[in-house]
Amino acid sequence: ATARSMAAEEGNAHQIEFRVGDALRDDVGSGWDLILLANLVHLFRRDQNRDFFQRLHAALNPGGTLVILDQFTGMGSLRDLLPAMISVNLFTVGGRCHRLSDVRELLESAGFGPLRVRAFVPWRPSCLIQATKSA
Repeated sequence: ATARSMAAEEGNAHQIEFRVGDALRDDVGSGWDLILLANLVHLFRRDQNRDFFQRLHAALNPGGTLVILDQFTGMGSLRDLLPAMISVNLFTVGGRCHRLSDVRELLESAGFGPLRVRAFVPWRPSCLIQATKSA
């Protein structure tokens, strides 16, 4: 509801489709050019992410892009401190910060081609992954 309201205020709500539902169970549709996952990957187990990435790959048009914004470990000792602490908190609700290399492997096994990773400043645990479906 907040995202819809913000898009309406910006005047571009007609250019964005919002979907509410259970990411692990509900249909994600098809024919997408871009899918954005913001802070979802850490909520799911490895097997759930594997299945989710496969469904998202199928939902994208050829050449479509999956963008993931989340916290990952395995990006260097300084960068790993905060995600490790976050992971302890996430453990209480069943989530955890995954290793970047593991997520990379899951994306590649789902069929995503070129992956681009952009780490933010060291004191921010977030990372942006851009994964493209081959044309």
